[in-house]
Amino acid sequence: MRSRFFWGVLIGIFMFLGGTSLLLWNEGQNAGEGDAIVEARRVAVEMPDVTKIAPEFEGKMVRATGFADAKDTLTDDFSGFKTTALSLNRSVEYYQWVERREGDSFSYILDWQPRPVDSSEFHRDGRRRGFENIVLTRVPSATMYADVSFGAYRLPRFLLQEMGRLSSVRPALNLTQDEISALNRRIFPNADSQYVHVRGNVIFLGSSPTEPRVGAVRVTYTEVEPAVFSILAKVTQDTFEPFKAFNDSTFSMVMAGVAGMEEMFGEAVRVNTTMTWVLRVFAVLLIVYAMKKFVAARNPTGAGLKALFLGLIWSFFLFGFTALSRDYLLSGLGFWIAAGLLIWQYRRRFKKKTNEEAGRAANESHK
Repeated sequence: MRSRFFWGVLIGIFMFLGGTSLLLWNEGQNAGEGDAIVEARRVAVEMPDVTKIAPEFEGKMVRATGFADAKDTLTDDFSGFKTTALSLNRSVEYYQWVERREGDSFSYILDWQPRPVDSSEFHRDGRRRGFENIVLTRVPSATMYADVSFGAYRLPRFLLQEMGRLSSVRPALNLTQDEISALNRRIFPNADSQYVHVRGNVIFLGSSPTEPRVGAVRVTYTEVEPAVFSILAKVTQDTFEPFKAFNDSTFSMVMAGVAGMEEMFGEAVRVNTTMTWVLRVFAVLLIVYAMKKFVAARNPTGAGLKALFLGLIWSFFLFGFTALSRDYLLSGLGFWIAAGLLIWQYRRRFKKKTNEEAGRAANESHK
């Protein structure tokens, strides 16, 4: 019982520190990103033609649209697959036993994992029952990038990475049967059967792609095809770099197809706001859960509601503190809400205590 109490409080401390750190970092990041977007919008200009190098745009933040084209062929060093694409991504998964803890008991399921799972770290009961992981072979995940032209300009790696998050497609792996057999011999030189199977954009390593066994490997390919993109970035000679604001935050953006200046900056603001709120809510939940651990350790009765108020009070205080240097109105609002919740909670406890004392006095008068 003491051990469970100790671990509960320790987890609460880590969650409180984690939630507080995340909230402070997120508010600072939101302010930095937001200011960088505003500053970039103020100085951004249209680059109407990317088919020739224009010296007048040197060092300027521009919005440009052009056709991103691969100048060379990408070759996967594992499978030998060749493609003409801006980038080629190889993602590897392993079919492994995974341990799940449910209270004081453990369960085990087979699932695809991004890396091999060390079964020697399983609970001794799981090891005794034979839940042991192996891997047929190890294949590193990787992303390959082509030399990409954007009219007369070259696209740098950071823009290609953003394009990969926007418009990846699944290529058909055009490996011949002879190439597949050669790959099988190279990976499994002592195998007397076929262990390499190609299905669409996936190479499956194992005895059966439809009924995988422990140790099977799944290699999935995606690529970014040459296409029209719109970018927001700073021109530097014949390529681009992120815009650097006065607060040292950087900003750049890519959208698929033709997108105007206002559309791109509007999307940048929306993405920044959405991400900020997602992390903000997550951080507050961490703080509230940590408070629940602390409150329940003293008195489990009503711990959830008390933790909610304490977590919100602390979160609004942090929000006011982080806004202090950039917006007095927002900072004051955060402090005001935190103080309001604190006063409301104090008055609620005072009223409850007064009612309890009145009830005890009434009971004594009846005796």
